[in-house]
Amino acid sequence: MVTKASGGDAVGAAAPDPASDRPRKFIPELEGLRGAVVLLVVLGHTGVATSVQGWSYMHSTGNGVWAIMLNRVAVAFPIWFVMTGYLLYRAFALYTLTGERKPNVKRYFWRRALRILPAYWVLTITALLVLNRDTVHGVWEWVRPLLLLQIWEKGAIPMGMMHTWSNANDFLFYLAMPAFAWLLHRYARRAESHEARVKRLLVPLAVPVFIGFGFFTWLHFPQFRDDPMKLWPTQYFWPMSYMGWLSVGMMLAVLSAAAETRPDAVPRVYRLIGRHPAKLWLGALLIFVLACLSPLADYRLVDYVAARPRRPTTGSSSPSPWPSSRR
Repeated sequence: MVTKASGGDAVGAAAPDPASDRPRKFIPELEGLRGAVVLLVVLGHTGVATSVQGWSYMHSTGNGVWAIMLNRVAVAFPIWFVMTGYLLYRAFALYTLTGERKPNVKRYFWRRALRILPAYWVLTITALLVLNRDTVHGVWEWVRPLLLLQIWEKGAIPMGMMHTWSNANDFLFYLAMPAFAWLLHRYARRAESHEARVKRLLVPLAVPVFIGFGFFTWLHFPQFRDDPMKLWPTQYFWPMSYMGWLSVGMMLAVLSAAAETRPDAVPRVYRLIGRHPAKLWLGALLIFVLACLSPLADYRLVDYVAARPRRPTTGSSSPSPWPSSRR
C-alpha cells in the first residue's frame, strides 16, 4: 500500500480518504489492483456457475485444469477485504495520529450508500422478478435481500444472488467503521508520543485477526464433516469469518498514515516492503502456483476441505443449500 500518486506525491497518503475534506488523489497502482481483484472474483463465481469448478452436492467433478486455477483465485476475496479496511480507515487513522482534518461521518455514510445501494437494489429487484418470481411469496422475502440480510438465514440468498454475500459483509463493515474508529481514537489519543499512538492502534486491531481465524476454524471442525450443510453456507458467509482481513487492512492504514506523518515511526519491515514490491509479487505468484499443486485437497471442488462429504451415489438424496423448490 506504499505507492506514489500520479502527481509524484509520496506514500500511502495517496489513498482516497472517503470521509475527510483533504483532496482526493488518484493512485493508478491501487486502482489497477482493485480492477484485477474484481476480475478474479468474477472469474471465480463464473467457474462455479458454469460447473467448471465442481461441487459434490451438484454431482459435478469440475474441469481437471481450469477448476484448479479458478478455485485458487479465491485469494481475491481476502485481498478485497484488506483493501476495504485500508481505504476506509485511513482517514480515521490520520486524524488519530495528527489531530487534524476530522473525518466527516455524514459524508462518509452518504458516499458509501451511493457507491453500493443503487446498483445493488437494481440487481436485487431484477433477480427477484426474473429468477425468483415463483418462489418469493412474502414481504419479508423482498425486504430481506434489499436490506442485505440474506446471509443470516439458511437458504435465504435468492437465486442469481449467491455472490452478494460479500456485499452484505462489506456494508456491515461500512456501518461499523465509524464506531470502531471512535473507540480506537479514544484509546490511542491517551498516548503521549506518536510512536505510542501507532502501537495503541495496531495492538487492538490484531484481536479481530485471531477471532476471525478461530471462527473460521470452528466451521471446519470434524463434527461437520458428515453434514456440512448443517452450517454451510450460512455461517460461512457471516462477517466473523472475514473480520480478520478487514482488520489487516486497517493495520496497513495505520502504518501508511504513520509513514506519511512520521516516516521514522513505522517498522523497518514496512519500509523494506515498500522498496521491493516486485519481489513480493514474485513471492505471491510462487505461493499461488504451489497452492494449485497442493496435494492436500481435491482442489477441483469448491467444497471446503474438512467438511467435504462422501460423494453421493446415483439416486441418493443429499442436502442442498437451496430451498427444495429451487433444486
